[in-house]
Amino acid sequence: MDYKYEESYMKSHDKLVTKRIHRVVNLCLLIGPALYIFTKIGFFKIPTPYIFSSMLYIIISWLLVDVLIRADKMTAAKYVQLVYLEILVAGASSSAYMGIYMTYFAIPLLSCMYMDWVLTLVMSVIGYLCMMGFLWPRAVGFVECGFTTFTDPFTYWCSYGAGYSIEYLFMAVFAISVVRHGREIRQHYFESQKEKLSAEAANQAKSSFLANMSHEIRTPINAIIGMNEMILRESRERRILRYAGNIKNASKSLLALINDILDFSKVESGKMEIINANYQISSLLNDLVNMIQPRAAEKELELKLDIDDQIPCELYGDEVRIRQIVTNLLT
Repeated sequence: MDYKYEESYMKSHDKLVTKRIHRVVNLCLLIGPALYIFTKIGFFKIPTPYIFSSMLYIIISWLLVDVLIRADKMTAAKYVQLVYLEILVAGASSSAYMGIYMTYFAIPLLSCMYMDWVLTLVMSVIGYLCMMGFLWPRAVGFVECGFTTFTDPFTYWCSYGAGYSIEYLFMAVFAISVVRHGREIRQHYFESQKEKLSAEAANQAKSSFLANMSHEIRTPINAIIGMNEMILRESRERRILRYAGNIKNASKSLLALINDILDFSKVESGKMEIINANYQISSLLNDLVNMIQPRAAEKELELKLDIDDQIPCELYGDEVRIRQIVTNLLT
């Protein structure tokens, strides 16, 4: 995992967020008809040209974003979508009969979903400009409707604009701080994923090397075993047959050691399997003696077997794993 992976991940994340917001924004297409109906029944006092111009703005903006998404222009779609929603919310809040100033910061907060503090900063600036710009028609409406004690729209605009600006600044700083903290958490996540994938890649490389190595070693061993089988079939001398039998047992032990190496890599990867089957205890003990006896002799130790008569000749279990355990104990 590197910078390219992180960039690819964020592009996929931005694409998903943009599409989800676009689906939710489909409800905005109902704003125009809803305003028209509420105006007709007297709930709002909004001029009809304003309603139709808003409907036209929403439809054109929505279609533009939809075209950009279908063309896979996600960066452009992201910015266009947030900007047109900010203007839409700000325009709705400019009426004296609906909207509050807090709606101006709704879209900057929505931009936090992208976990990009630069985008949140840009949208905060755009939101602030929209707030101050659309506060003027709101001030005019409040003064004309008598909803305020101010008699001058400019005084209303300056007074409320100053208070809104201070609160907006604190909200913007808070939002950007949250996004930056989220980026740090995301960065730690990428680092942990990078270490995890590196470890998995190293383990995979080791397993591949061990598999290839064991294959290369098995080839000459199998050739030796094959030639030794010919000796066992064709020779009649006891001494040669005894030597050939030792060669056969040693070859089997060597193949078992090679399998042990592969099993070690399987244990690390969690793929170790126990294969149960019937096996002869005498054959197992004979192989162990042939493999351990030379080592014991080198250290001037005596290897003795004390076998209980009650042990059955045939047992059920994983012969390879049992041989591994006993071998590890004896060596």
